[in-house]
Amino acid sequence: MPSDPLLAKAERYIRSAQLLAQHGDLDSSASRLYYAMFYMAEALLAARACRSPVIPRSSLRTGSILPAHSAGPSLPPRLS
Repeated sequence: MPSDPLLAKAERYIRSAQLLAQHGDLDSSASRLYYAMFYMAEALLAARACRSPVIPRSSLRTGSILPAHSAGPSLPPRLS
């Protein structure tokens, strides 16, 4: 078992995904594998001293992480 808690969690999720797949629950198995990859990536970033971006407190109050002047992403035109 790895000494890094995130890698240990990823291994646990992989084992869980294998059991779920063996019992035919492929959706839940895929979900577990997705999170296993997430925890492995998080462990890699932590090992390289990378941090996730900080969301400004003002965004937490307004519920939007977009700048105040931004209208957000534009949608492509509809095809008829």
